[in-house]
Amino acid sequence: MNDTIFELMDSIRFGETALIEYSSSFIPEFALLKIAEYARAKNLPLIIDDNFDTFPLIITHLKVLGIREDILNSKNVYVIKTGGKKKVGNVIAHIKDVEEPRIYIQEYKKGLQQLSNIEKFINVVLGLEKLFMIMKNPLEVYLSIMDIQKYLGNKKRKAFYIMNVNLLNSINPLLKFEFERVASLIGEVRVVHSTAYVKILKCMNPRLVGNEITVDVGDEL
Repeated sequence: MNDTIFELMDSIRFGETALIEYSSSFIPEFALLKIAEYARAKNLPLIIDDNFDTFPLIITHLKVLGIREDILNSKNVYVIKTGGKKKVGNVIAHIKDVEEPRIYIQEYKKGLQQLSNIEKFINVVLGLEKLFMIMKNPLEVYLSIMDIQKYLGNKKRKAFYIMNVNLLNSINPLLKFEFERVASLIGEVRVVHSTAYVKILKCMNPRLVGNEITVDVGDEL
């Protein structure tokens, strides 16, 4: 199973932004574990952006499911936390002021600067859609999207944004289109019984577009 998933992750270049879309099930838990395993296999640091206690919730779900989450607490895994109260993992920065997007962006950059000595890393962004729930006007949304777009092409970073499309659409249907515009790869993930289906909707390699990867996750979730 890992071979197929890892091959897909290998096809994503440093500097790319991958958008993982889901609507239900324990897809964030499964996706985060697979990305963490990939980072460890490649000996790369993993930076988790934890927005509004999404990461602690994932850890709780894994424990309830009886799945070991040790890999997410290793010394090579760092957490930049935005909002929320529960600190889980190796939290290197906690951004508490999220009311003003410009301040949030500045504080996030300060947190990331602590890891400036790292040459290359894997970045997983969790619960970012929740941040857009508290934005008060279209300008704030626009500035935030533009800032995310600036990270595209950063050769130090291979990024995975795990986002609930139902929540995105409920906030503002245009958000989904904006994230899809920025992303260099889009994977739509759904789970039926113990099988996960990953359909490639957008990719730098046109030969992969439309392909669907089937993964048996019965032993894990």
